[in-house]
This record gives sequence, C-alpha cells and structure tokens, in this order.
Amino acid sequence: MSKLVPTICLLAVLVAFSVSDPPSLQHSFGIKDEVVPVILASEKSSAGKCWFISFELNPDFNPTPDRLYNDHHQYIMQLQEDGIILANGTTNPGDEWNSFLLMKHLDSLEVINILEADVAISSGKLSYQVKAWYPSQPVAYK
Repeated sequence: MSKLVPTICLLAVLVAFSVSDPPSLQHSFGIKDEVVPVILASEKSSAGKCWFISFELNPDFNPTPDRLYNDHHQYIMQLQEDGIILANGTTNPGDEWNSFLLMKHLDSLEVINILEADVAISSGKLSYQVKAWYPSQPVAYK
C-alpha cells in the first residue's frame, strides 16, 4: 500500500497538468476569456453587411473598481496583444473612447471599412462596440 500512494499521487499530478492549459497559452489578464463579442444587428448594402458588434466583459468576471480604473491601460495593451487593436483613444478613466477597432482575431474575415467604434468605461464596466463592414458574419473566437 505504501508504494501505491506515491503512484496514485503521480497519476493525479499528470492528469491535472494534461487538463490545464500550458502557461504559454494563458494571458496575464485573461482578456480572451473576459471579452465576449455579441452581434447586435446587421444591415445590408452594396459593400456587404454592416455588423453592429458589442464587446463586453464576461459577466462572470468582476474586477474591483480600483483594478478596472487604475489598470485599464493594461487591459487595452493586453487587448492589443490579443489582436483587438485600439487607437486614437483617451487614457482618462471614465471617458469614452472614440477609436478604431480592428478585430484581427476574426481571421476568417477581411475588414472592408470600420465606420465607427466606441469604448466606454463607466459604472465599473468596460464595453466595446464597433460598426463595421464585413463580407460575411463575424465569428467569436474560441
């Protein structure tokens, strides 16, 4: 029995490592898990379809107001690393962002024209919304 216990412990550790993501795939702020793209509506035109997409934080993710407001620039930097590029914004907490939003993670699509995009930080929540022309329907990254 004494030899069986270390073997069981070793198996448990191996199973735990095989189930969890390797550290290289994890994000320091977990943005990919926290940001949820939602298609609000669409319109048709000669350029294709205009998709109104809202990017909101996962409701299960509740950062403290201090972390949200004081470190929001780091969230933006992480969003850039994850392929959601923000530019021409403000760094003042609580202000609205009027910026271009390029969703590189929608790699099956080609962005035709980004018409407008807003990022707002209010009431302890970050929200992202973009109006852009795409040749086909955007797909949320997995």
